Amino acid sequence: MTASHHAFFRESALAHAYCRGKGLEIGGAAHNPFGLDALNVDMSDRLDTEFKLEEIKICGTALAVDVVAPGDDIPLPDGSQDFVVSSHVLEHFPDPVKALLEWDRLLRPGGIIFAIVPHKERTMDRDQPRTTLTHMVDDFIGAAEGDFIGHYHFWITEDLLELVLWMIETLEMTWKIEAIADADDKVGNGFTIVVRKLADRRADEGVEQLRQRAARSGRTVNAGPGSPARRWYEVLELQKLPFVPNEHHEAFPSLKELIESLREEPISAPLALKAGEFCFNLGITRNAVHFFERAATLAPGNGDPYNNLGVISYQRGDRAEALEYFARAVSIDPGNENARKNLAALTTFTGR
Repeated sequence: MTASHHAFFRESALAHAYCRGKGLEIGGAAHNPFGLDALNVDMSDRLDTEFKLEEIKICGTALAVDVVAPGDDIPLPDGSQDFVVSSHVLEHFPDPVKALLEWDRLLRPGGIIFAIVPHKERTMDRDQPRTTLTHMVDDFIGAAEGDFIGHYHFWITEDLLELVLWMIETLEMTWKIEAIADADDKVGNGFTIVVRKLADRRADEGVEQLRQRAARSGRTVNAGPGSPARRWYEVLELQKLPFVPNEHHEAFPSLKELIESLREEPISAPLALKAGEFCFNLGITRNAVHFFERAATLAPGNGDPYNNLGVISYQRGDRAEALEYFARAVSIDPGNENARKNLAALTTFTGR
């Protein structure tokens, strides 16, 4: 980054829509700001830890830590928060059920749990096996422990949705799923789940009592016709269609046909760049790459196509390829501010 305090990731519009009042951010970082009225909870306030040193390298500063505590054992009163927000944190907990129960404890009725979680198919974890519901329930029953350094869980959106539904059904959590997004609007390689707490748990529903209930219960979710689970799975399937307004879904086959025909036609560099951006916004990544590559060939002095290809590579989890694209964009177009910032940020992030 060229600026000393450059935020590498944008704020989340979805978080601003749901996270009102005062709350907590678990494991916040200066390069990935939410811009909310939140205290930052972290296991350490030292600046020489691996994560803080990386944060400082990326954007020149580190987000101050307000509460020094593990994210699943926070020394604050019950019902004291309006929201708990996290980004790329939940997968680090050996026992994510315990973490979610702790966040629930801290919330007032009506409060929000807002979690962005990496989607394993869009990151370097794509070859890892998906963490099953049975695995997570067993971790909860067995009170799994660990050091919070690596990833303990590897999810696609349906996996965490299934866990939340299991907690509602089996642990009788008084939660309402407010929103789920298969593609998050912040880092870009994850998904988002938003849960509202409707009421406090009873006094006899502490973590240990809920562990006992889990041990007596099954490890499945009712996903039959008409069930809440089935409805949310259908919402996810709709989201996986290319991103266009719902009322235009019926027109999408025609759009795809138009795009496919445009691939075979002579095209100018500006039009190829626009076509690539159009395809990228629709979620048609294959065609976006095609048009950006054509734009790069047609306008060899323009760094925008290579910068856009770098963004796609980064979202796919291929940082090495992203670095190559950003470097090429800067080498042919030194004045390209977006490419320069992306190259500097990613170079610092990867230590190259």
